[in-house]
Amino acid sequence: MKRRFGALSLAVSAALVLGQRAEASSHDVETELLRDGPDAQDKCPSTCSTQNEYWTGQWRTALPEKASSCQCAQPPFEHLVIDAGSSGTRLLLYEVARGPQGCQLTPPKAQEQKKDSTLGALADMDVKMAEQELGERITALAPTRVVLLGTGGFRQKGMQGERKMRELRERLARHVQQVEIISGKTEGELAWLATQPTAEKAPFSILEIGGVSVQFATGEPSGDIQSVSDDAVGINVLSEEMGKDKANCLKEEESFTRCMAAIGQRLESSQLARKTSKLLPEGQHRPVYIIGKELDALFQPGKELSRALLEGIGKKWCKDSRTGDDKAKASCFKMAYLSALLKAVKAGSIRKGADSWTRAAAVNADYFPNCR
Repeated sequence: MKRRFGALSLAVSAALVLGQRAEASSHDVETELLRDGPDAQDKCPSTCSTQNEYWTGQWRTALPEKASSCQCAQPPFEHLVIDAGSSGTRLLLYEVARGPQGCQLTPPKAQEQKKDSTLGALADMDVKMAEQELGERITALAPTRVVLLGTGGFRQKGMQGERKMRELRERLARHVQQVEIISGKTEGELAWLATQPTAEKAPFSILEIGGVSVQFATGEPSGDIQSVSDDAVGINVLSEEMGKDKANCLKEEESFTRCMAAIGQRLESSQLARKTSKLLPEGQHRPVYIIGKELDALFQPGKELSRALLEGIGKKWCKDSRTGDDKAKASCFKMAYLSALLKAVKAGSIRKGADSWTRAAAVNADYFPNCR
């Protein structure tokens, strides 16, 4: 895929509400004659972007058959991306400004770090409760525009997940401008794009680990991104699937080695392992960046971690966990899982990637039309 996704669906309302802050600093910019709302939605974002500004969703034709004006406003604006995953739902607020190539992020807002910006998994939550809890949080954050994107937890549930998302779309229409389930392929592409600014200007790959799914994407800054996803090998899925095997391997003297071998057996025959092996020519090396905050403690700034080093850390953690609590055992299993996963995708080392794929979604025109 290219740097952006396809054209924005016309299902998105032409009258985009950008809030009182945008209205207060808005002004008209003349453009060619606009026929109707969809025509304005198509042309006004680019008209305003020439001024490094945003379209407020308003337009008018003062001189019939001659010219129209788009109402433009100065950024920054706040884009709220709701990541509805299998393990929980995160509300991530980004301050966005206009750059020469479209939208760009300013430093993260303090609201991202608030404890109340996370709640339970929407795919398992009662829709009335979801409406109330999300509504309260969105109102408190007062963002410019909100999108809710479901990932592995919704995809795993199939038609049931689709029905739940439709209910949420109806219930949250007051608060959220766009609600959808994204594919694993799209999630991987967004994770790659979110990492790109921190990587060297050369081909690289990303690995994103979730509770249900794992995404692997590779590409180069000037080319297409190739992305594969597997909704059956996330860490929580394999943890539950292994059952007694997991309990037994954690009790063994060589718990790390045995757990890694048991996980590896399942991963070797997975769709993820088969597909990733076809993405890169044999022998071609690309740096692999891993996505997510849960592994931040392992990294030092600018350092690359080899698989051998990770296995060494895992063996120590697992040795310590034999007399430890459930949290220590979970850390042991996580390291065995990570090491087995790197082996399955033939990654000899990993680097720290973006905190979240949502960083790319927050400046993507498919979700935020003023980023066109």
